[in-house]
Amino acid sequence: MSLAAWQSLWTAVLYGGLGLFAVVSVYVAIAGFWDIRRMLSALAAEARESGETSGSDPTD
Repeated sequence: MSLAAWQSLWTAVLYGGLGLFAVVSVYVAIAGFWDIRRMLSALAAEARESGETSGSDPTD
């Protein structure tokens, strides 16, 4: 393989890796947002069921 071919190969590998990283990063950010939203909804529902109010001191 010539030097230009190696350069083209590694350039393609670099851009492919960067593209894959970008896709995974966006997926993780979106999935994490929805997961945190679901968790906070579940915590709010649990607090309503137990009669606690938000902002109450847990040491009382």
